[in-house]
Amino acid sequence: MAPFVSFQDFQQNLQIQLAEYNFIFSLGTTIKMKASEDCKARIEDQLNSISSLKKSLFDEIEAHLQSLNSKSKQWEGFQEQMDKFVEYMDKVDSRLERSRRESRVSQEWLAQVKVRALQAYQSERPDNGIRSFSPQRTIP
Repeated sequence: MAPFVSFQDFQQNLQIQLAEYNFIFSLGTTIKMKASEDCKARIEDQLNSISSLKKSLFDEIEAHLQSLNSKSKQWEGFQEQMDKFVEYMDKVDSRLERSRRESRVSQEWLAQVKVRALQAYQSERPDNGIRSFSPQRTIP
């Protein structure tokens, strides 16, 4: 995998390479006009090579841009799914909190009912709920 290059570094490197290609091409064109006939062919080959390199550079840039566009679309899809998941979890959390509150209220109410029932039971008994217990054993 290629090392990470920031967009600014990429843009700066691209501008430098394009400037170098343009300078060399311009210089070659100027030299070609003043060169002898047998040198013109070699200069023309070199200029064609530079044009080919420049085209390759643009093709590579286009491929990288398509790759970035593809990754961007994947990220957008991921971000949409993440947003939906976060929204779902917020709803779940809200329902859980409501359920906890209702459970706490229910438990408090149940505790109060138990206390009142015990108090009512104890107030009806003549011995205030204290009785002796003697288990009866049966021998077979």
